[in-house]
Amino acid sequence: MVAFVVNHLWQSTLFAAGAALLAHLLRHNAAKLRYALWLTASLKFLIPFALLTALGAHISLHHVAAAPRPLVVLIDKIAEPLVTPTISEGVSPSGLVSESTVLTVLAVIWTCGALAVFVSWFKRWRRIQRALHASIPVHIHFPIPVRSSTSLLEPGIVGLLRPVLLIPDGIEGRLSADQLRAVLAHELCHVRRRDNLTAAFHMVVEALLWFYPLVWWLGARLVAERERACDEEVLLSGTDPGAYAEGILRVCQHFLESPLICAAGVSGSNLKTRIEAIMNNQLAHRLNGPKKVMLAAAAVAAVAVPLVLGLAGSSTVRAQSVAAAGQQVPAATSTAQSAAVPNEPASDAALGNLAETLGQPMIFGAHRLERGANGKSWVFSGHVRVSSKKFVFLADRGEMNAAHAGLLILRGTPATFTYTPSSGANIVRGAAEGIAFDSAAREVRLRGNASMSEGDGTVAGERLSYKFP
Repeated sequence: MVAFVVNHLWQSTLFAAGAALLAHLLRHNAAKLRYALWLTASLKFLIPFALLTALGAHISLHHVAAAPRPLVVLIDKIAEPLVTPTISEGVSPSGLVSESTVLTVLAVIWTCGALAVFVSWFKRWRRIQRALHASIPVHIHFPIPVRSSTSLLEPGIVGLLRPVLLIPDGIEGRLSADQLRAVLAHELCHVRRRDNLTAAFHMVVEALLWFYPLVWWLGARLVAERERACDEEVLLSGTDPGAYAEGILRVCQHFLESPLICAAGVSGSNLKTRIEAIMNNQLAHRLNGPKKVMLAAAAVAAVAVPLVLGLAGSSTVRAQSVAAAGQQVPAATSTAQSAAVPNEPASDAALGNLAETLGQPMIFGAHRLERGANGKSWVFSGHVRVSSKKFVFLADRGEMNAAHAGLLILRGTPATFTYTPSSGANIVRGAAEGIAFDSAAREVRLRGNASMSEGDGTVAGERLSYKFP
């Protein structure tokens, strides 16, 4: 899990760096373009590249579904290049407990941080909700309902799907008619752009990745560009820059800034920079042909590259595994299995028997795949997943012996399996420090702190086994 998070963070950071480069190249163009780039970088933190890579591998699997080889091995090396080191067979139970303890502590710390962020935002939201509930309707010509509040909050848009314009009571006495029209035009831009909704998405990113400073910096860039985008739209409508700037300053002088970015007001971002830009009133450059091509190429690459890597990775590893399966090498006793297996070379028939028992197609996923020292087995480590129509195995490391019917050994903290009978009977689940899948005996054996459930029944012990039909 830690390796997955680290991989996802550095990939998303690289994506954000690309967005920053594009935003710099578009610094003289419309602010709404730069806002779209920063929003895309923010949403990337919610979408791992591994999903697109897996989709590419899935497409590859369907494309070769008619191939005679029953075994498909899928390794996401390119999508997740940080490789988890191979765990030796001599690891003690205390080492496994220690690793589990570290992960538990990290999970508790993350949960506390996320809850703290959510609680802080909830308190601010309650403040806005109290002002909204105490407000009264105001008859102003505006596309959405307008309500007046006795609170000192600045004029702002409240709500995600059904927004309401909340204005402070007596604002018409603080601003001239032209200044008030300019401020309301700014709020109307927030409504048309659905800025509250997009801000809420980024708030989810900040809550989930509260420990990562980059997401908070992205939040500041999003606010800056959205306010600049609204300023540009207001000025393009013919509003006098002086009245608009004076209106913003008067709001800042007499009222409080909105406590949440998902309740968009008029005073957000760097006020000095905004006022200077408003008074300069320089029109943004139109997007020319080369820049349009640049943005289109970046968008295509962001989606196509992970898909292509998934296709290429799946095809390459599949070819290597099929070639390895046909090799005849000296045999030795497998270091991962507890029961003796005859020392015979691996054969395609044996692999086919194992895949047929599990249910085709059989997919292996791991950070690392390598030939075992005995030459007749495959050793894999790092977020191991073996899945088929009937079985799903999850582990930290494992070894598959291809002699005869094949023996699959998995170890983890803990290793788990799920068996879904095709007959519609109860799903069987199990967990243990070690799991052995013996296709010849049609049996799953669990060793070490084992537990297994079928329907409502659960059993536990040091050694358990399950015979499947």
